[in-house]
Amino acid sequence: MREYDFLKEKPFNLNDTHFLKEKPFNLNDTQMSWVTDTLKGLTTKEKIGQLFCLISYTGDHGYLSNLAHNFQIGGIMGRRMPMEEVCDMTNFLQQESKIPMLIAANFEAGGDGLIEEGTNIGPNMQIGATHNPEFAKKQGYVCAREGLAVGANWAFAPVIDIDKNFRNPIMATRLFGSDDKLVKECGVAYTNAAQELGMAVSIKHFPGDGVDERDQHLVTSSNDLSCEEWDATFG
Repeated sequence: MREYDFLKEKPFNLNDTHFLKEKPFNLNDTQMSWVTDTLKGLTTKEKIGQLFCLISYTGDHGYLSNLAHNFQIGGIMGRRMPMEEVCDMTNFLQQESKIPMLIAANFEAGGDGLIEEGTNIGPNMQIGATHNPEFAKKQGYVCAREGLAVGANWAFAPVIDIDKNFRNPIMATRLFGSDDKLVKECGVAYTNAAQELGMAVSIKHFPGDGVDERDQHLVTSSNDLSCEEWDATFG
């Protein structure tokens, strides 16, 4: 079985921030000072609030103000809204939040993951059918560019699950395909393109969807792959 180096490391220490100068953060001294000074200035309640990323279907200022001031959340995941409402929401949140807020969306198939008028590139399976990761790179570029333009800074994408069960009701065409090598190449291409523009990404879904045929949003699904099978594919 694979050994993971991080399991051998010392427990994480909030006061030890030297690692932020290393990959993938690469912070300089000025940025490091901001991080340490800001962290020292947060109350325990504010630190706890920063751990939460909540969902929003609305740009209502009363609702958003409550999240920013009373809960002091670290991020919000926005659902599709008209572009004008999205811009108003992101601007309002950044103005009201003590700490710059992470604003995420499901930028899986284009800017329309957050913006109703956004570009729809097409589902991942359509891109995977070309067997050309260059299209996934362009997808990542469009998602990041359109998301950043309206104030989003975090993509809940790319989807790098593998199509192991055609009966799965959730993944369907959201997958790049059943070839784990192609899925990896497309996922890397999307990620590199988005990050080059300054968009954070969260590849999903750990530990891998696409095996069970039940909706994990509604029930507890299972992954019946052995450790060896998982390491060779999703792992």
